[in-house]
Amino acid sequence: MKSVSPVVISLIGPTAVGKTAAAEWLIKQCLAAGWNGVDLVVADSRQVYQGLEIVSGADINPDLQPVQQPNLPYRSWVRDAVEWHGVSIIKPDEEWSVAHFQTLFQAVWQRALAEQRVVLLVGGTGLYHDHIFTTDPALHVPPDAVLRAKTAQLTVAELQALVSAEQPARWQAMNQSDRSNPRRLVRALEIGQTPSLSTEQLSPSPEMGPRPPHQYWGLIDSLETIRARIVTRVEQRWQQGALGEVEALLAQFQSAEAAVKWPALSATGVKELAAYLADQLTEEQAKQLWAQREFQYAKRQLTWWRKQPAVQWVDVVEPGYLELLWRHGKNLLY
Repeated sequence: MKSVSPVVISLIGPTAVGKTAAAEWLIKQCLAAGWNGVDLVVADSRQVYQGLEIVSGADINPDLQPVQQPNLPYRSWVRDAVEWHGVSIIKPDEEWSVAHFQTLFQAVWQRALAEQRVVLLVGGTGLYHDHIFTTDPALHVPPDAVLRAKTAQLTVAELQALVSAEQPARWQAMNQSDRSNPRRLVRALEIGQTPSLSTEQLSPSPEMGPRPPHQYWGLIDSLETIRARIVTRVEQRWQQGALGEVEALLAQFQSAEAAVKWPALSATGVKELAAYLADQLTEEQAKQLWAQREFQYAKRQLTWWRKQPAVQWVDVVEPGYLELLWRHGKNLLY
């Protein structure tokens, strides 16, 4: 029987670089090498939502079956000895945060250690990779219903002014994307108004246990190639039914304005598809704007990851790049 090495492997890189395909290949190598199973945890803040699988790019293969496993907080997708976690697990109006992801990952990790399974953490939301073992109690500050009700009608500009005035240090630490996101602005207010961040006063943190080494493997390609793949992928998702997904989700709300307040519908592509459904954009304009937002997101991902000094980058155009990953992986997993 294999003995699980106490190592977490994060497979990272910009959207459309080929992380899912690389993960599937690595899974096959792990199983062929004799491991009892593989748990792939998807680190993506939008693929968690049900009803948004096509738009968000959730890769649920037809041979995967949804199963609620004992001791895990959410359902997983199972194929023989392989399980995918963090995909299509909550409703579009439910909250999802770093703390929720941390709870999911910890449950998967503890079970994997007990059952001699390998865990791969795959996805483009960098914050999730970085906080799987953090004990920062700010992650577990509970939502404040009163504050959220008071700020529900405020514009982004009004929320920005409020955060900068009441939480200047937190405002300075926020990037431009966070400053433009009303939910993150409200969250900054929630965390900032907590009088003490001791764990006794907050929601319970998951049991961390010993913190294992954490390896980052990064896939990279040229921006030109990534842009071309994104354009192709947008077209494919349109043909696969992305428009119908957005139409069905919007139908659950009184208006598009009300709908975009829900986290699920802030996913890249939803705004453009909603505008097309409202006859505000042509099909070609909607596709172009969707692809443009995806590409901008890919560049922000690269900016985030390039600040991580420990990432071991592999260029996907290099012959045998998957074998290079596996060669390094065997050194860690044996």
